[in-house]
Amino acid sequence: MQVTNPRRILAVSLDTQENVLSRAIKELTDTVPEATSSSLAGSTHDLPIKTSYYTATLPVWLDLVDDPEAWAASFLSDEAAEVLAALGAVVVVFGQGDEEQIKLLLRQVGRVLDEGLGGWEWDGVRLAVGFDVAGDEEWEEICAEAGLEFVRVAEGEETLNEFGEKMGVARVKEALEANDWEMGADQLLDDDTQDSDSLDFGYDRADFEGLRQAIWNASLADDEDDAEADDAATPVGRPRADSELEHGPYNLGGQEAKNDAGSSQEVQDTKNQDAASRKDGNAQVGRGQDEGGEGNGDGHDGAGVEDIEGDDVDKVEDMMRKLQAVRDAGAGMGEAQRRRMAARAVAEVMKEL
Repeated sequence: MQVTNPRRILAVSLDTQENVLSRAIKELTDTVPEATSSSLAGSTHDLPIKTSYYTATLPVWLDLVDDPEAWAASFLSDEAAEVLAALGAVVVVFGQGDEEQIKLLLRQVGRVLDEGLGGWEWDGVRLAVGFDVAGDEEWEEICAEAGLEFVRVAEGEETLNEFGEKMGVARVKEALEANDWEMGADQLLDDDTQDSDSLDFGYDRADFEGLRQAIWNASLADDEDDAEADDAATPVGRPRADSELEHGPYNLGGQEAKNDAGSSQEVQDTKNQDAASRKDGNAQVGRGQDEGGEGNGDGHDGAGVEDIEGDDVDKVEDMMRKLQAVRDAGAGMGEAQRRRMAARAVAEVMKEL
């Protein structure tokens, strides 16, 4: 299948490391990028890809950054929305140099990924390629915090590690080839692809179902507490709130309303009906939960339950999508790096909970 209009790759480096960016494009495409002016900034280079499933020529946008914070702000502006929507991969390229500036660039790229592209729910490729840099574990941790997979490239290095996983430029190509370049940038995973058993982060769907149940129970408890408070606030022998709304708790002369035996019986009947309604409502909620949450427990139009479904439960499902997206993003990473990225994502989810 020929991908005729693929999404773009954004390759970013510090302006002091233009030669490193040029080297990366050369090793990735086997051709040297040509500058459109005095530098590579703003130029485009093509990356041909051919797999068993598709062929495509991916445009690689090259950018050089002198001020990472200003660069991130420009990419998060309204004017850059169409640019972000066209991206299918973000690749940060760096080499030996000013480590503080490199770390700042990585953090700001992570900010664009999080605020501009949707964070873990974005389905594109996110890589940080370090050429001839030392301290793999430190760079892996820094890149994981920015939501990037760290790939180290060194001259003469093996293409496979001890686990048979690809390394260096081979890993970069593998990650890019595995992407779906026709998929919409804002397309989300549907429920059928959310296999919680394979998340491997120590949390599964049962944990979130428990949270869903807790949300329901808390809501019902609040409703019952409110009803009991209303009962306690109504003096014995006086009509309940609906009668008070019509006549007021006291007559116009300022004397407390008198109640005969018939009124007392009406009060008792009203209380019995309220108790029966609450009991029946709770039973409906129980049946609704057993049947997938379709019932409602308020005896009316179910608006309260719909509010719960529309707010808290949606948040839980968004978090499940985030964990699934992190799992997909870390599919080709090494074990240690995958664990770091997973730990960060789970920490974010639990903070939101």
